[in-house]
Amino acid sequence: CARQPCGALQFGAVPVRALRRLPPLPRERGARAAALACGAALLLAALAALPPETQTDPLIYHYGIPARILLLHRYAPCPENIPAHFPPLWEALLLPLLAFGGEGATRWFAPALLGLLVLGAFRLARPGLGARGAWFAAALTASSPFLAGHVSSAKNDLLAAVLGLAAFASLSPARGASGPALAGVLAGGAFAVKYS
Repeated sequence: CARQPCGALQFGAVPVRALRRLPPLPRERGARAAALACGAALLLAALAALPPETQTDPLIYHYGIPARILLLHRYAPCPENIPAHFPPLWEALLLPLLAFGGEGATRWFAPALLGLLVLGAFRLARPGLGARGAWFAAALTASSPFLAGHVSSAKNDLLAAVLGLAAFASLSPARGASGPALAGVLAGGAFAVKYS
């Protein structure tokens, strides 16, 4: 046991391994500009997520359901909030963050999801477009006004997009027979996050 990392050390090793797999900065001028634009867009998105929530939908619904669960110690949909009767996967993911760290602990979630979308766009584009095209796809994804607009709010759209992109990517022939089943599970997760 002394040779193997335990507990928190083991969880800390996972992000380090993931960072080692990030694509290297390209040498070609256009691709390098796209990579730098991608990094700048992600940094600005992270900064945009710092202020407290002000939008009505997250305050009433996305934070309202977990707050009600924490208050009542059980799930009981609010009768006057009709969306509270739909699948609350996003709200269930916000619940432990709200319970242990308050709203501030949830603010990193959307920028992390945008980072996953950018990485997914890079990985999906690379086989067909090469490294340069993949960096441009990543930069376009990171700087999308729609996606960047959702980073500053606790809305569920980015998680639905991540799960939808993962469902699409799992249909790759390299996945074999398990690909369609995984795609179904991920698409079901996307539907449980965003039903409209």
